[in-house]
Amino acid sequence: MNIKDMSAEQRKEELARLADAVKAAKAETKTAKARVAEGKDAVKGAKTAEEKAALKESLAALEAACQAATAKVAEAVAREADFRAEAKAIEDAEKAEADQARREAEEAAAEQARKADPFQALAEKYAKAYPDCKAFHITSDRQVFLDKDKNLAQYHQKGLGEGEVRTINVR
Repeated sequence: MNIKDMSAEQRKEELARLADAVKAAKAETKTAKARVAEGKDAVKGAKTAEEKAALKESLAALEAACQAATAKVAEAVAREADFRAEAKAIEDAEKAEADQARREAEEAAAEQARKADPFQALAEKYAKAYPDCKAFHITSDRQVFLDKDKNLAQYHQKGLGEGEVRTINVR
């Protein structure tokens, strides 16, 4: 299965399988090295030239097996590292995609809130600049007055002619 088609759980399982393959290859290499050491000891302990020659042939085969096992370890480690890097890239892309979707959803919700009541959005912006003010009076031309200036807001609204003063509580 292609890594791009795998779920996060499947990638995790495949990574565990690859790690197990690396461990198994390392164990096989350790065993092969032990056999090579035993073969060398046997060659040293050989009593006749014929026995020594036969043991050397056997030792050469053991050394070749040890080299093959070492190559297998390198291949398994490389496979695991490649898979890990590719999985990380996919996870990073998925996280970035999820973050982008979350940001877009937050922006859409904020935009919807602003469209739903532009006076509320305006009062919330002013609330950041005036943290002690609990309410704002907004005229139909969207001029904002602080809580204590309701009379000024009403006077201004009268001058506009139509519309009314809206009071928005922010806290």
